[in-house]
Amino acid sequence: MVNVKLIKAANEIKTPLAFLALFIIITEGVILFLAGQATGGDFTVLVISAALLPFAALLVFYFLYRYAVSDKNFANGTQPIKDDVTQKPSGRRYDLFVSAPMAAFDTDGEFSSSRNAIFDVVRGIKKSCNFENVFYAGNEIESFKDFDSADLSVIDDYDATYNSKYFLLFYPKKLVTSALIELGWAMAFKKPIIIFYKNKDDLPFLMKHLDGAYRNIKLYQYKTSANVRDKFHNNGLKLFEILEKRPNNNI
Repeated sequence: MVNVKLIKAANEIKTPLAFLALFIIITEGVILFLAGQATGGDFTVLVISAALLPFAALLVFYFLYRYAVSDKNFANGTQPIKDDVTQKPSGRRYDLFVSAPMAAFDTDGEFSSSRNAIFDVVRGIKKSCNFENVFYAGNEIESFKDFDSADLSVIDDYDATYNSKYFLLFYPKKLVTSALIELGWAMAFKKPIIIFYKNKDDLPFLMKHLDGAYRNIKLYQYKTSANVRDKFHNNGLKLFEILEKRPNNNI
């Protein structure tokens, strides 16, 4: 005779967790049945097995789940995000990290003009501050079409920020730019930071008051790249060194 209730219960098993629960219930029943007929050491072993079975089954289920997730990620061409991926930066050391808008510009011409101006400034800074290694992502990107093929990643950018002694940001106009994220990283790492801007009204509200709250940050207004180059020519490394010695204000 067909057990209708058993068939109905089997039809309700639609998830691995439900199957696991059914497996535990059935196995527990078998073990307890055998325990009822056993004596001595066999009885003790069966009772202990019944108590440990749910924990063992859950542990197996957990590892199977982790394996399935990992296998799915690799099949899709991705890997699970590791929590410590941004906690152990590595790579080349830099004297200075130069941050500036790139993809945020409206035209290729604007980007190229900004890139050339930054190259001009970097040459001057290297000479005035005796810097050897300066990181600027624009070195690898000559035009908008290069953004998709450039061998740059978030991790590489993060590492370069972490591994740079000083941080310099150019903010020529109001833009939604990844350079602001790089500024956030530099602030978190407590780097000496110099920000050059053209119009203070273009700065995000909190950014306008950074040098009044943080001893390691200084904002300067500029009109052309020649102004920045001349400022470093006249002051050299002192522009950064003073940020390491400024008295603490609010932070």
